Amino acid sequence: MSGQEPRVVDPQQVVEVEEERRRVREALARMPVKSASVLALRYSGLSYVEVGTALGVGAGQVGTLLRRAEQALRKEMTRATPE
Repeated sequence: MSGQEPRVVDPQQVVEVEEERRRVREALARMPVKSASVLALRYSGLSYVEVGTALGVGAGQVGTLLRRAEQALRKEMTRATPE
């Protein structure tokens, strides 16, 4: 054995994480394709150059697109938050 304690999974936490992921996917689906794409590509681990190549824009534009997309996602997430 490795000497590590078995990892205990809290079912409530699993449900909360899955719900948050669902909300993010729904918010991304309501956004313009380019905005959702820049977020998905960048947060999947691609560099600015790789994201720019995939979207057909210069690497210098990726930062601006990313900031705008993050703002739009925050707005969508806030709009979709149940009260």
